[in-house]
Amino acid sequence: CVCVCVGWLVGCLCVCFSLPLSTSTLASPGTQGARVVALDQACTRNACKGRYQGPASDTEECVHHPQQPVFHEGMKYWSCCEKTRTHDFDEFMSIAGCARGLHRWWRPEEEATKLKECRYDWFQSETHVVITIFAKCIDPEHTTVTANSDALSVSLLYQSNLKFDLDLHLTGPIVPAESTVSLVSVKMEIKLKKADASAWSQLSTTA
Repeated sequence: CVCVCVGWLVGCLCVCFSLPLSTSTLASPGTQGARVVALDQACTRNACKGRYQGPASDTEECVHHPQQPVFHEGMKYWSCCEKTRTHDFDEFMSIAGCARGLHRWWRPEEEATKLKECRYDWFQSETHVVITIFAKCIDPEHTTVTANSDALSVSLLYQSNLKFDLDLHLTGPIVPAESTVSLVSVKMEIKLKKADASAWSQLSTTA
């Protein structure tokens, strides 16, 4: 089935269809320390768009933000660049990094991500099911929401190094292309469009 990625556009989030990327054969995996760096692996520094394409990537300049993103009362900015603030999410994502260095393909051991449960709730109307996940300082660059007609998968990184995964086999069918996601400082809201007006007795069923 086609995977639906919910684009990050706060206030009016768009949904775009994406297909799995084919495996590239232009370069071989590399190493950083004792770890193997996979081809096309993303740099873990904030706001860096670099991806590993071979040994030359190890010496490329990495432009990044050394501190964390802040979402507060509608404003979005990097804590290392507090004077550059915006309400618009696309503008926030385009704020150029303020530090330069080399790419870092792995987070340091002290920053390693830890799985931690988040509280979430849901309610429904005749046309939609709304799921709210409560988590502070969600990192949009390392967060994904995917869905098909009867399943939802969420993987989010919050508070720098906490990770929460949620996989649901939904009680009823949805229309992914008409579903949206919004992100604020303390929560994520996923609004799923029902495929029909049937009432759901629960959010998910056993697959």
